[in-house]
Amino acid sequence: MSTENNESIPCKICSKPISPKADYCSYCGAPQKKKSQKDELPGYLKLVMLNLFCPGYGDWALGAKLRGAIFFLIVLVALGGYCSGVFMGFYNAVNLASSGNLNALEKMESALNSKANFWAIIFILGYILSFVDSFFLRMNKQKKMEQEGKNEFA
Repeated sequence: MSTENNESIPCKICSKPISPKADYCSYCGAPQKKKSQKDELPGYLKLVMLNLFCPGYGDWALGAKLRGAIFFLIVLVALGGYCSGVFMGFYNAVNLASSGNLNALEKMESALNSKANFWAIIFILGYILSFVDSFFLRMNKQKKMEQEGKNEFA
């Protein structure tokens, strides 16, 4: 089979002449396009490195941009809540210590510790879940790609 310019290329499987623009061989049905970078999934090590750099970036690299942005925002808000709690704790401790009210200082310290612990737990959970979500998302995408590959010849 030839094109308008009388050019043809051999099929990658059966070596019969086909059009250079053909996605599949008209003789054996074998796919002819090379996998593009977009079709390839990032490896697990790359996902770990992306999520270490920025939680949620692994999901972003896998194409789930909204999920990646949500994980990033959760971790960012938790970090902000933790830092603001620590800052306010220092500020209030200095004010109470300068006034000499040590009993109120102890009550405030326990309240701030529980608030800071809450935000620290949210931060850690968000960070860990960004890794877990990236791994499961990659596994599901890989299974889907394999299923599509099997269904091409069915």
